[in-house]
Amino acid sequence: MFRSSSSVIRSVCTLLLPLAIAGLAHSPAALGAEASPPPSIPPWQLDAVPPVDYQRADRVVGSGTPESVTAEALQRALDGGGIITFDTGGRPATILVARELILPQGVRPTVIDGQGLVTLDGQGKTRILGKQWKTELTVQRLRFQNGVAGDCGGAINTDVWDGTLGAIDCEFINCRTTRSGPDIGGGAIYAGGQHRFLLSGCSFTGCQGSNGGAVGSLGCQIDFVNCSFIGNKAFGVGGGADAGPTGQGGIGGAYAMDGCSQSADQHHAYISSCYFKDNIANDHGGVVFNYCYQNTGSVVAYYACIFENNQVATIPGQHMGWPGGIYIQDGQCIFSACSFLGNSSPKGPAALFLITPYQIGITDCEFSGNMAGGGEDQPSFPGTATVQNVSYRRPDTPIAVLALNGRWPGVPAATPPPTAAPAAHHVAVHHAPAAPLPSTPPATLLDRSQLVRWDAVVLTSVRQSLSRGRSPRFMHHQMHVEISISELDADRTIHGTMGGGDIQLAWASLGDADRLDLISDCAQDIPLDQACLAFYQLLFNRSRDEVYKHLSAAGAAGQDVLTAFGIADLTALAKR
Repeated sequence: MFRSSSSVIRSVCTLLLPLAIAGLAHSPAALGAEASPPPSIPPWQLDAVPPVDYQRADRVVGSGTPESVTAEALQRALDGGGIITFDTGGRPATILVARELILPQGVRPTVIDGQGLVTLDGQGKTRILGKQWKTELTVQRLRFQNGVAGDCGGAINTDVWDGTLGAIDCEFINCRTTRSGPDIGGGAIYAGGQHRFLLSGCSFTGCQGSNGGAVGSLGCQIDFVNCSFIGNKAFGVGGGADAGPTGQGGIGGAYAMDGCSQSADQHHAYISSCYFKDNIANDHGGVVFNYCYQNTGSVVAYYACIFENNQVATIPGQHMGWPGGIYIQDGQCIFSACSFLGNSSPKGPAALFLITPYQIGITDCEFSGNMAGGGEDQPSFPGTATVQNVSYRRPDTPIAVLALNGRWPGVPAATPPPTAAPAAHHVAVHHAPAAPLPSTPPATLLDRSQLVRWDAVVLTSVRQSLSRGRSPRFMHHQMHVEISISELDADRTIHGTMGGGDIQLAWASLGDADRLDLISDCAQDIPLDQACLAFYQLLFNRSRDEVYKHLSAAGAAGQDVLTAFGIADLTALAKR
């Protein structure tokens, strides 16, 4: 659970990803009176899933007064399962839970409906609710507060695998776990091995866990819509189990996911219309940590979400220290109409870190005021990602709000709007430059074959350098670290060192800015290398004098570069 890779990074391959999966959308079926398990929702679901119709309750807790609604009566109802409601006489009631309530194995699918009147309070002493093997549970219109557990799930925990878990229109306040470690957490909820895990219209405030300050999951299909995560914290230190004995957590300030495939009906994590603010992780993934298992077809998709003022703290014993926003490893990654505003980390990247995803799509997103190491940090994306309509200015109205027709994502009562600022200025980015390169590539989108052709030249140049006993060096612009290459396998896997540790990554994961660094380091005084160097310099609008010098040395090979950029000849280049 909650794995990460820092010393060994495996198989990166990013391909063109169309964003047409919105066509998969369908209307979710509400949970029926027969206490059906929570439904699957499409990736761009905008409307909250409605609560179950509770009119045909199987069991009613209480007899018309708040005092009659007790933990003992609720446990008796849970022993039979079905649809459970409360009779408080129409007045608010707080159930003081002294011992963990249990949904036992073998009961029928169960819904607990609090009608917005019932609070379950763990009193800072106990977990509130646990569910056993092969149970299907939905909680709705309830408040969970002050739940405490040792390892996982201060409010709700799934004891063993199988079953489903859903929470609709619930509040989770000041719920926490107490122990540090790499494979534990979920301050409010821990969902392990559920076929489906749904959160709709829920808010999580002030929750803490070793990993996943509010929520932790293992192997579940994830569907989160219209939820707010505010002021939660992953309090562990040292990272995941891959860090060794010192890896004691601190991953995913709001939410940490270890796979969405192992027990899932569908291998995806869909997060739509959610608001993440002021969450903190002590090691990495200030907001979210998403880990997918390779070769499982897993998809992680975010739509119309705001990530604001989240951070990775600066503390001794830190394993990674980035990003302040989202860490995603492996799988397909999709971001659409999302806002990353004012997130921070001790070192870059500040907002978003994608490691070994094999497909990436980023469109209509904005990044502003994200700080790494005390300076503003602009995101960089692998050169083969689909990246369109990205803004780097603070918006007056976040793009997520525009996508939702003026509605703020998350639970309205818990989502004050971010501070207004100058209006956004959107720019189309075809191959987003990796920081610290200051300029964007030319507006003309090159034919993909050109990028493939000159990538092959860079690859050959690196192999030739290695054959001469040199170790090519380049700045990996997404990770903001220098890498020294010691070996390049026949399958194009790079082996090298990074900050004193070993690293492996796929050649296809490199961005165009990385390739520019490599050809600059490896180019020999031969026409093809000089032409290749000029190609990448033109791609990033580098000095025309430098480009002219290399194209002059390239001879006839240089004409192909000029043609690719629609430049007639060297004379025309000089006049630009």
